[in-house]
Amino acid sequence: MRWLRSWGVVVAFVVADLLVLALAWHQTHRTPVSDGSVIATSTPSSDETADSSITGPLFLAAGADGRVLRVTRGSCDSRDARRARVWVASGTDRPLVARTVAGLQEALGVLAGGSALRIVGADADCKLHAWTSVDAGATWKRGAVPSRIWYLDTDTTKSAVHGPVTGGVQNLDCVPVSVTTLPGATHALVSCSGSNLLDVPDDADAATVSYTVTGAVAAAQPASGLPLVLAESDTCTAQLARIASQAAATQIACLSTTAAPLGLAIAGDRVLAQVGQRLLLSTDLGKSFTTYP
Repeated sequence: MRWLRSWGVVVAFVVADLLVLALAWHQTHRTPVSDGSVIATSTPSSDETADSSITGPLFLAAGADGRVLRVTRGSCDSRDARRARVWVASGTDRPLVARTVAGLQEALGVLAGGSALRIVGADADCKLHAWTSVDAGATWKRGAVPSRIWYLDTDTTKSAVHGPVTGGVQNLDCVPVSVTTLPGATHALVSCSGSNLLDVPDDADAATVSYTVTGAVAAAQPASGLPLVLAESDTCTAQLARIASQAAATQIACLSTTAAPLGLAIAGDRVLAQVGQRLLLSTDLGKSFTTYP
């Protein structure tokens, strides 16, 4: 019976080994028990889900026929090269579609007038051109910069804008972050880095009007009345305000308490505001907003 005892010893060792393996597996695969610590997880907010590729600064333009042009600025500076990105909506409530604009590296100004969409910008060598589309962004033709449009300088620290003025350059007392060409290009709305908005005329004998608006990012002009401004304040990270006087602006709507204000455009009663990852639309001059289709 000695052989039975030997087999019993072997079986005992095998069972013991299996128990050790099972215990080890349990220790490495068991459900963790909370020790009171908090593990942070990242979940996208409602402002991040629409299109996480949208970053500022950017330009917005809206046409009377419902077309929308949205362009991120980009950069032709080789030290921080970022290519401008372009989206176009072909008509009222049509979805924005990403479009390729060959050669465009940095956008400096936009315009949606008549049947044409225009982008003034720079190529990878920082040479200026204008890109024009008459088929809702399906094709673009590159040419010379037109005279009746305002645009920024490729030097983001320069206190000036370009436009239909003597010498083509209008010096400012601030560094501009955005520029909007008004109908006829007789004026431009220039949002400054800091706390003011400028109404810059094309007439050298006319004075530039300065409006005090804290955190102004972009501005647009309705058909009547003073400009609307997209700005950041202490209580609202993206507010739409109406200029009340040179020293004051009145909030119309708080569009977000978490997302950044990026761009603004007006066509008739339609107001478009890019706030974080969302493009918002109002059809009543900013009294109420919905997410753009």
